Amino acid sequence: MTDKVQAKQDLEFCSAELSKYQNLSRSGLTRMEMLTIDGIMIKLKERIKNLRLALHLQSEPALLHKDLKCKAPLIDPNLRRNLGKWST
Repeated sequence: MTDKVQAKQDLEFCSAELSKYQNLSRSGLTRMEMLTIDGIMIKLKERIKNLRLALHLQSEPALLHKDLKCKAPLIDPNLRRNLGKWST
């Protein structure tokens, strides 16, 4: 549960930082300074995307593929005879 709380705090922090950089006036900046700011903004956007994905995955239960649900109980427990094939 603490991971989820930490992820939410990181998401809020990164969103606030990105907002600061987006609202920054670029009128007196050199080309290198603008490229540096763009690089920071790209990293923040990637981090925000990853945090949102992690939060989304934590809230959703894992689902099995429909084929795994129906075939998993049919696997022969004797591994020497199984040879990677499904039992019938």
